[in-house]
Amino acid sequence: MKSMRVLTYLIFVLLFSGCATVSREGTGESYRQKDLPTTERVEPPPAPAPAPAPAPAPAPTTRPGASVSTGSINITPFSQYSDGDSSGAADGGRFTNSYTRLKIDSHIISDGDGGSSSKPLAYDERNWFVRYFVGKKFDSNLSVKIKVGEYETTVPLVTVSHQSTTEGEQWSRSISRLLLDFPLFLVRPDGEASIPTFQIKMAGTKEYSSNMAGKALDLVTSTLQDVSPDSGVLTKLTAQSAKNKSQAIDAAIGKLFSNGIREEQIVHRDLRMWNANGGMALTFILPTESSWNEKAGAIGTWKISFEEPRPSIFGDWRICAEENQKIRCASSRTEALKRIHKELSFNQVLNYPLIKSNKELGTISAYILQQDWYGKSMSEFNSALDNDGPIAESMCLKIKNSIVNLGLNNDDADIVTWSFINGFPWAKKMHKDAFKALRADGADNSCAQSLKKIDGNRI
Repeated sequence: MKSMRVLTYLIFVLLFSGCATVSREGTGESYRQKDLPTTERVEPPPAPAPAPAPAPAPAPTTRPGASVSTGSINITPFSQYSDGDSSGAADGGRFTNSYTRLKIDSHIISDGDGGSSSKPLAYDERNWFVRYFVGKKFDSNLSVKIKVGEYETTVPLVTVSHQSTTEGEQWSRSISRLLLDFPLFLVRPDGEASIPTFQIKMAGTKEYSSNMAGKALDLVTSTLQDVSPDSGVLTKLTAQSAKNKSQAIDAAIGKLFSNGIREEQIVHRDLRMWNANGGMALTFILPTESSWNEKAGAIGTWKISFEEPRPSIFGDWRICAEENQKIRCASSRTEALKRIHKELSFNQVLNYPLIKSNKELGTISAYILQQDWYGKSMSEFNSALDNDGPIAESMCLKIKNSIVNLGLNNDDADIVTWSFINGFPWAKKMHKDAFKALRADGADNSCAQSLKKIDGNRI
């Protein structure tokens, strides 16, 4: 069937194209082949006189190994990158031992800021006769993969697809405009998450045999979002799931855009250079459907940055350059933590979901209760302070270690310990002052330290 279509198409071209024409060299004049005389012999023009021998090349004036400028070239013409942090006032020191999350905003030219240069990308249809003989397909995508410590995510920013076949015309266009629903992650004092890595990928294909990339990619992304055990904060319970989802989206993009063009840029950032008005900017320029060497125009620019840091996951007070209570901004970490302590509810803390898909078994309290040491310790209380004080001390230390091992900071470990002491039923045989008992050296035990830190700010 395919060979019959090709043969029919060739006959169609021959019928409507007319006879071949040739041009006289040096003129723009054309005439039909049948008009050439059959007996006349056309003599070739006389050969030009030989050119004089070129003068010897001058000796090089640059030293060996020195570079010679030959002009600049752009090897990633469809994806452009710029850095808004390096030119601003660095203010990233506030991230240490605090949480932040990604935020992606966009400036889409079609929204009106493009002025008179903004034009719609038309849905141009081809007639059925052309679609019958020649199928046409075009897919283009811009995405960014981000790695920060244990956190990893891949975000498709824009996908444009068009398929024109005997089955009809199909278009798919998807743009991410404002993205904020990313999990919080801890920027550790050891610097583990202080150097985010960005992998900017532009891909395009005209592979006729593949599926509609735009629709397929949207389906993969939404399906993964539904089945992944995401949470509002990145912990060791969800870190692998985030990586698996990112890698699955990478694999889908790689498969859907396996043939065609690919541009990739890798950027390492330093969170210390962060400023509230900066960020990394990506501009996507759409190629035309007819040629990879032609540009249809710029779609827009995406700015990728990080939210102002917050000292705890249990409150939304952030550490900002200036105090602004309307948007819950405190001017220092100490002040932000104090305001979070004042608003704490131990029920809210104990029921905080570590895994969204399992709200009963994936909460803070459920996680602590699943620890092997918890049941054993509860059975050892006997109402004697000299016995119960050390047991309570040991339990508070283990609660704090469990929370820190999840990937949270010491401030949140204190908050969880405070919530367990105040909001969880303890053994009936436990001495009433077990949490306040002094250690052998006369210092407050671990439980009392957490109580004083938080209760002192709630006065």
